Amino acid sequence: MALSLARTASASTVIAIPGLVGGASDYAPFSIVAPDSFRYQQVYGASAFSPISQGGLITALGFNLASPQDSGGLLPDIQIDFSTTSKPVDGLSTTFAANVGGDDTIVLARGLLPMQNNNPNAPSGFGVLVTLTTPFFYNPAAGNLLMDVRYYQGATPGVAPGPFDASTSAGDSVSRVSAFNVGDATGTADTAGLRTAFVVTPVPEPGSILLLLAGLAVLAIFIRPSTLRRTRQN
Repeated sequence: MALSLARTASASTVIAIPGLVGGASDYAPFSIVAPDSFRYQQVYGASAFSPISQGGLITALGFNLASPQDSGGLLPDIQIDFSTTSKPVDGLSTTFAANVGGDDTIVLARGLLPMQNNNPNAPSGFGVLVTLTTPFFYNPAAGNLLMDVRYYQGATPGVAPGPFDASTSAGDSVSRVSAFNVGDATGTADTAGLRTAFVVTPVPEPGSILLLLAGLAVLAIFIRPSTLRRTRQN
């Protein structure tokens, strides 16, 4: 019995959003210094993810420091979540909880985050690489992508990196809402956002993966009896 099995993965691709350098720089959220903490949400328009129109697994992020001479820094206590959001670019709610989608996932576990500049493994055109502790499956057909940063403790002055390349243009593919207290329920919204590179492996939707596994299970049922018959005959 022959089964047609879908390919489950392919080579990683890099998607830069916004695609062009925005010509601006910003300290939020990674350049905040103690004693401040910070809550930051940035939305990325689904249309910018056209290379993975059927979905993909985001495994790492790239950011770019505005100054090539900046060596980077050490973020002492930070967590990053991703979710799919129904909120539009330049239309985030000032209430953080209202922007979060039902698939909210901690993609960078809370803790220490070194942000080395000029990292040789960073995506081309970017100096900082952030490898996710939990990859996130994102399907742009389901909505826009929300990055939710909780910076529990700002860096020591002189150790914080930044500023970072950003875009402040209305009508681009990013916008944000932020507050100078990680525990605040609401923040201030504007049209700015960090330029971000997404390292993505295109993969089928989870439903397609389940279909593949079901096909393998059926195949195993047909193979096992024939194997047993051959064993008995021998």
